[in-house]
Amino acid sequence: MFPLRLDLDAPAELDEHLHEVAFDLWARWHLEPEHARSIVESFVTDEDLHSPYSELHTHELPSYWAGHLYHRHVHGCGDDTCPPTGRSEALSPNPAALSQGSALLVSAQPTSTTTLLAEAAARRGLAVHELTDPAELQTLAGRDVYWYGGPRAALRAVRELKIGLLEPLDEWLTLLPHRFLGREIALSTLADAWRLTRPAFVKPPREKSLPAAVYADGTRLPRTGNELTPETAVLISEVVTFAVEYRLFVLDGEIVTGSRYAVYGRLDPAPLTGDPNEQAVREFFAALLPPPRTDSTVLTSLTSLTSLTALTAERMGTDRMGTGMIPSAFVLDVGLIESPDTGAQQWAVVEANMAWFAHCYAADPDRVLDVVLRSAGPLHRVAVNDFAYLRPIEATRMGPVPS
Repeated sequence: MFPLRLDLDAPAELDEHLHEVAFDLWARWHLEPEHARSIVESFVTDEDLHSPYSELHTHELPSYWAGHLYHRHVHGCGDDTCPPTGRSEALSPNPAALSQGSALLVSAQPTSTTTLLAEAAARRGLAVHELTDPAELQTLAGRDVYWYGGPRAALRAVRELKIGLLEPLDEWLTLLPHRFLGREIALSTLADAWRLTRPAFVKPPREKSLPAAVYADGTRLPRTGNELTPETAVLISEVVTFAVEYRLFVLDGEIVTGSRYAVYGRLDPAPLTGDPNEQAVREFFAALLPPPRTDSTVLTSLTSLTSLTALTAERMGTDRMGTGMIPSAFVLDVGLIESPDTGAQQWAVVEANMAWFAHCYAADPDRVLDVVLRSAGPLHRVAVNDFAYLRPIEATRMGPVPS
C-alpha cells in the first residue's frame, strides 16, 4: 500500500488506480514516496479528472503507466526513445551489447550455479562482485549491475543499484487450461491450506517461506516461520506423479537451454540436448507458448493519462497465454505426469519461476546467463512488455542485507 495520499480530486475508481501507479513507482521502480507522488500528480490533467473513466481492470495497467512515467520523468528519455519496446537489444547475448563497466553481483551464499554463472560472466567481460558487505554496493553505484541470488539478499541491492527483477505473475499457473496442467491447481492463502482435509501439494508461488511438499492434510503445514502469515499466498495442487522433469530457460519465447533435473522425484540432471524426450518437451513448449509478438512501436506524445490509457489498451491486446502473461525471461519447469493406476502419461507444466534464483542443473551456463541478465538487470533497460512483471520491493521491508 502506498504510504502517501495523492492531492487529486479524482473519482474513486481513478483515484484507486492512480495510487497503484504511485505504489509501483515506489515499490517496483524504487523511487522515494514523495517523488512518486509528485510525478503522478504532475501527469494527471484537468481533462483526465473530468473525462469519463472506463477502466480495463487488469493487473498490467497501473504497471504500464508507472513504467512509462518512470522512463519519461526519471530516466529522461525523449519521445522517440522512451521506453525500450519489445525485445531488448541492449540485453542481447552479444557481449558488445553490455555497457562498459557492467557487473554481475551475486549473493554471498555459494552454490554450484553461482560459480558457473560467475565464470560465464567473466568470460563475457563482466566484473563479478560478491555481496558479502553492504559497503560493496557503494563501489557499484552508477554502473549497469545485474543480479543472481535470492530475493532476501537482493532487497537492498535492487533498490540502491536500481535493478529490476522480473518474475511470472503468481496466478499464471492457475490460469492455464487443464490440458497444460493435468491436475487441479488453485492460488489461495495459507489460512485456507490449514483447513485442508486431504493430501495436497502446497508451495508458495515464488518465495521459499515454506517447504514445497505433499502434505497429508492442513494440520501438517507450518503455522510459524519466516514471513509466514495466514495471508501468505500458496498454490494448492492435486497430488500427481511426475515420471521425469525438465527445467527450461526461456528468453523472448524461445528455449535457449535446458536440463532434465529429476526422474520420479529423484535428482538426475542431464542436458536437454540429446535427451530421449527433447523433441516431446519442445513440442509441448511450442503448444503452450506461441511465438511472442515482435513489437517495434515507438511510444510518442504521451502527454496525458487519456493518451497513455489508449496506448496501454492497445498493448494489452496480446494473447494472454503468450507474452501478455509472462515476462520475456523466466524459467519453466515441465514434466511427464504418469498415472500410478493406468500408466497413462501426459506432459504438463510443473511451475514457472524467476531466472535470477534458479539452479541451472546441466543446462549450458553461458545460455543461462543470457536469461539471467535479462531477468535481473538495470531498470532503465526494462522493456515495455516486461513492466507488469517487475518484482515489488516494498520500502518497509528494507533493512540490513541478510547474511
